[in-house]
Amino acid sequence: MSRLRELAGRVARRTGHRGAFLGFLAILDFCYGYSQWAAPPLQRRLDLFLPWQGWAVAWLVTGAACLAGALVTRDWWAFTAAALLKAAWAAVMADTWLVQGVPRGWVSAVVWACFALTVLVVASWPDPVYR
Repeated sequence: MSRLRELAGRVARRTGHRGAFLGFLAILDFCYGYSQWAAPPLQRRLDLFLPWQGWAVAWLVTGAACLAGALVTRDWWAFTAAALLKAAWAAVMADTWLVQGVPRGWVSAVVWACFALTVLVVASWPDPVYR
C-alpha cells in the first residue's frame, strides 16, 4: 500500500495542477466521445456538420491528447485541442438552436462555450513551484 501511495505522490508532483485539469478533461472527453459513438438513432437525426462517429472520434482523440498532455511539461497543445473542440461543439449546439429549431440548444451552446473559456483560463495559469 505504501508503494502505491508513493507512486501516486510522484505522479501528482509530476503532473501538477495543470496536468490534473488535463486528466479531468481526458475523462470528460473520453466519456463524451463514447456517448457520441453510442448515441441512439433518434438523437442522430440532427445535422452536426460531421457524422456522429466523426464527432465521437474527435472527442476520443482530444481525450487522448489531454491524457498525454497531462504527463509532459509543454502542454499548450493539449489545452488548445480541448478548447477548440469545446468551442466547436458550442457552435454546433448554437446551430441546432438557431437553424434546426432545437428549443433548448442554446443551453448546451452556453455551457460548452463557457467550458471552452474555462479551459483557456486554466491554460494561462502557471503551476506553482513547491520547495
